[in-house]
This record gives sequence, structure tokens and C-alpha cells, in this order.
Amino acid sequence: MPSQDTWTSIASLKQNQYYGRYRTWVNTPNFGALPKDSKPVNRYDDIVRRYSQSLYSATNNGAYIVTPQYLYTGTQLDSLWNGVFAGSTCSAHVSKGENDALVKVLGNIADAKINISVAFAEASKTSNLIYDTARRIDRAYRAFRRGNFQEVARQLNITPKRVHKNWLEYKYGWMPLLMDVKGYAEFFAQQHVGKKVRFTESSRAKYTSSKTWTEVYTPFGIPPTALVSHFYSYETAVRTRFWCELDNPHMAELQQLGVTNPALVVWELIPYSFVFDWFVSVGDWLQGLTAMHGVSLRRSMMSSLYDFTYTRVYPPVARSSGSNNYAETGVMTSLRKRQYGRGVPSFNPADLHMRTTSLTSLSFQKLVTSLALIQGSYRGSNARL
Repeated sequence: MPSQDTWTSIASLKQNQYYGRYRTWVNTPNFGALPKDSKPVNRYDDIVRRYSQSLYSATNNGAYIVTPQYLYTGTQLDSLWNGVFAGSTCSAHVSKGENDALVKVLGNIADAKINISVAFAEASKTSNLIYDTARRIDRAYRAFRRGNFQEVARQLNITPKRVHKNWLEYKYGWMPLLMDVKGYAEFFAQQHVGKKVRFTESSRAKYTSSKTWTEVYTPFGIPPTALVSHFYSYETAVRTRFWCELDNPHMAELQQLGVTNPALVVWELIPYSFVFDWFVSVGDWLQGLTAMHGVSLRRSMMSSLYDFTYTRVYPPVARSSGSNNYAETGVMTSLRKRQYGRGVPSFNPADLHMRTTSLTSLSFQKLVTSLALIQGSYRGSNARL
């Protein structure tokens, strides 16, 4: 396995700025001559580090008590960086990103068109929705002809106390119905056009985070205290790409119709399951369990990247004690590490866990929906009205 290392030889040096890189990779003989569809996914790892620090000095009555120097060696900066990194959630987000990207790509492979079991179970409610809407429109029209605009507003649910009902009907009544119609159309069109025997699906999961904090210290042991500022930020990104082949079209079609996944049917029919999915994606995870029915995996690739930066700043300070006047320069230390890896993921759909979402990341649309549910004391038995 070839490698390149420009970091180890300078890791213990004491200097202002330095940069190092460590790479390993796998070569396949005659890789360029292989057919595009037969090229393997070779392992590749790349770690880049950039460290920098400013000079530090301290004086007493203008005379140096600490001459200008760099405080840390490279190995000391390594220890500092490792301590900060261990206290962050970066590594956890890399693992979460790998799991979430796999759940997403399985959902893409599943290519679900409609869950006919759920549609049949909710057929009466769908029929009632259409009938009730038509009846309300008819009543509103009759009230309009009589000039009773208050009744028109009431029938159309456009009064302040009833407008939320229109949003809920749209979101969990008409939209699912239209999506089912679209799914049926796509599925029947697929029967005439045919699904590609070989196809590719990909996904991505990305997370960012940052943190700022301070520490108190007493310069030269002489009050008042001063603050050391700390800051880190990072970005993690995971990508997957699966090359698939349709080896059992009939089984894949049944999977697209939801027939092979009874657990998903049960979940969709549980009251308020759609609200729970906002925070824990049970439905997506259940969909992934049967995504590979009728499909074989020819090749797969996963890449993960994190870019982590840490900065620590000591402010310039001056203190006096008797006839002694102490001063020290401000010191800034900056550490950055960028790590990328690519390889072939080893996974079992049953070993994946459900994606989670924090309350703060809810979209505006979900916020509006939650307020509408509260306003209307919605008691539907499932996600549809």
C-alpha cells in the first residue's frame, strides 16, 4: 500500500507555522484500462494538519523575563488538539453521518411508489375527505348566492378560529392523496417503460457544530483576573454511492408497493406516527429494511470527511506589584485538521439505527403544522385526515 508522510519528520519542531500531510492508498494494476463499470473502489485516506502559534514574551520593568519564543512544540500541540477533539462531538457526528447516509441511500434504492395496504386501510377516510369537501364547497356557494359571507367563511374554514383546518386537510389529506396518484402513475408508467436493470443511487449527510468558551486565570498571580478564549468549529460530511442491479423485478415491484414490508404498514397506521418521525425517522428505517428485495449490490462506496479547527487566545495583559511592572504579549494558537477517507462500507440494513433530529432543526412548515395540530386538538387516527 503506497503512502506519503510529510508530517512525522516535523511533528516535534518548534516553529511558527507548519503543515504536514499523511496519505495512504491502494493501487489497482491497469486501473485506467478497466471498463468504467468494472473499476473497483480503492481505499484512500488523507490527513492534513496545519498548526500555527504566535510568539510569546513577558517583561518586568521593560526587561525580558521570558524572551520571545514559541510556547509549544508540535507534539505538545498534538496533545492539545487531541484533548479538544475528544471533548467535541465531531467523531460522533462522523459515525452518525455514516449511518444516516446509508439509511438515506437505502430509501433511494427502495424507490417506494405507494403503500397499497395503507391506502386500502385509509380508503374510507379518503372518500369522506372528498365527500365532505365537496359538500362544504356546495354549502359555501349557496351561502354566497344568499349574500351570507359569514357562512361562506365558516364553510371554507377561513375564519381565524378555523383556518388551521385547511392547513391540516391540505398537509395530511390532499397532499398524501395527490402523492398516491403520482405514485400510481409512476408505477404503471414504469411497467411500460421498464426499470433500468442497472442503476446507481447516492446520498449525503452533513453536520456542523461550533463552541466558544472562556477560562479565568490570574496573570503573574496578580489580580485582576483575565480570560483565555477558546473556539472550535467543525464540519463533517459523508457520501455514499451504490451501484445496483435488478435481479428480481417482480419482488422489487412488490417492495415498491409496500407489500413486502408489513412493519411499515403497521407504523404508518399508528396515530401520530408522522409526528414521531419528525424526531426519529422510524418510517425511513423500516423502509430500508426491505430496500434490497429484488436488488443486488454490485459495488458500493462511502467517503467521510471532517474539517476541525481550534483556536486559543491569551490576551495581552499588564500588572503592577510594588515597583514591578509586569507585561506579557497576547498569544494565539491555531490548530486545524482535515481528514478524508474513502472505502467500501460493510453494513447490514438491520444493523443501522434510526436517524434522529433535534427539536431546534424543525422546519418552518413542521412548526406551522404542530401549531395547527395544537390549535385544532387534532385527534386523527393516523397521518391523514
